[in-house]
Formats: sequence, structure tokens, C-alpha cells
Amino acid sequence: MPSKLAKKPSHLPFQDVYAVKYALQVTRRSIVDGVREVECRMCRAFGPEETDATVGNKRKLQPEVKRWAGPHFRASSFLRHLNSQHEEHWAIYQTLESEEEKDKYLQVEVKKEKEEAKEEEETPNIKEEVKEKEEETTIMEEGEEEEEEGEKDHLKGEEEVAKLDETDGGQEKFVVALERETREGREKLLAAISEIMANQRKSAEALQAMISSMQTDYVSLRQRELEVREREVKCMEAERRERQEDRKALLDREQAGRREREEERKADHERFLALLNTMHTKCEQ
Repeated sequence: MPSKLAKKPSHLPFQDVYAVKYALQVTRRSIVDGVREVECRMCRAFGPEETDATVGNKRKLQPEVKRWAGPHFRASSFLRHLNSQHEEHWAIYQTLESEEEKDKYLQVEVKKEKEEAKEEEETPNIKEEVKEKEEETTIMEEGEEEEEEGEKDHLKGEEEVAKLDETDGGQEKFVVALERETREGREKLLAAISEIMANQRKSAEALQAMISSMQTDYVSLRQRELEVREREVKCMEAERRERQEDRKALLDREQAGRREREEERKADHERFLALLNTMHTKCEQ
């Protein structure tokens, strides 16, 4: 009986050849499961085609880049998306032979988008430069107006001085006013100098007081250190004398013990000699 053919599974792990074959980009991987998510490079490069769907075609435009979640994928899902959303680009993509040509084809539109974005960025910069130049022009005009006003004031002052000179007492009044301003300025300057000198004196007195306090604290601290050192020396000397007395007493006791043992040994020796003499006398008798 012929055996039935095993059915080929439709969901398979992502194969590396799918990336070039179906214009896919791996966006997420897992150490355990391998590829976890892929996206359509044609959606990224061109976006969905905006042509009307023909009769009987159920394709729909997608607002975002199409993505497929893994770890298992269906090749038929890739083909269905390409045929429905990128029919023209997919037809051109299939005619390309090498991997480099296919990759270059997908990057053309991305390059155009980058150039357009760059132009959009440069346009505001040009506007800002024009605005800055206009502001500089306005500032220069304002500066010129201020200079003109200053010249007018100067001329007005000179005219007033000339009018004073024309009168009989104008020159004397001008001299008196000038002397008064000079005297007031000198008084203000002297007052400022006096205030500065007073502040310097106060600072010097405060510094001298701080130095005196530091010297007093140092002397007091040094004196306390000397007192502590002196007490330590006295304690060490007392301990040394006590150890000497203890050592002397120990030596005296040892000497007394040795003398006692020597006397006892002599007494024992004398008794032994007396006993020998007694025994010898008895033997002779």
C-alpha cells in the first residue's frame, strides 16, 4: 500500500534567503528563537502604491510599514503583501538579478527622501540668515540715529555755551559752575577714599584680632601638650622605679633562699660526718 506524502508545513522559521528574495529587513532577533520580527523594505522605501484596486482585488493601502511577527513565518504572506501593495515595484524587483542591484533599487527612494529632508532643513537656515541680516541692519540704523541725536545734543550744548559767552556774565557763571562741579567731585572722591581707608582699617583690625586669637589658641594647645607629655614621663618614671624595686625584691628573696639552702646543705653534711664518725668509733670497739 503506497504511503501518503508528508504535508510540508506552511509556517517555518525565517530563512536568510527570504531577506533578499522578498525584500525584507530583520528588525528583532532572539538568542533562543532566532528572528522574531521582520519588516517590508518596499514599505520603508516607497510606501504602499496609491493606485485604485481593480475589480476583484481585495488589497488595501497600509498607513505604516508592514511587519510580521515570528518566530515562524509564511512565505505566502510575504508574496500576498508584495502583490497587493507593491505590484509595480515588485515586478521590477523580480527582474533584477544580483543582490547588489536589488539593494540599490530599494535605496534610491530613501536617498531622495534624505535629500528632500536636507533641502527642508537648509530652507529655514536661509530664512534665519535673512532675518539676522535684517536685524543687524535695524540695529545699525538705530545706532546711526543715536549718533545723530548725540551730535545734536553736543551742538546744542556748544550753542548754549556760546550764548553764555555772548552775555556779560556768561563766562563768569560758567567758571563758577565748573568750579562748583569740580569741588563737588573732589569732595565725593575724598569721601569715597575715606570710606575705602576705613574699610581697610576695619579689615586689618579684624585680621589682627583673628591672628592674635589663633596665636593664643596655639600657645594654649602647646601648653596642654607639654603638660600631657610631662604627666606621661612621670608615669613612665614611676613605673620604671616600681619595676626596679620589684626586681630588687625578687633578687633579695632569691639570694635569701639560696643562703638558706646552703646552710641546710652544710648542716646536713655536718650531721652526715658526725654519723660516720659515730659508726666508725663503734666499729673500732
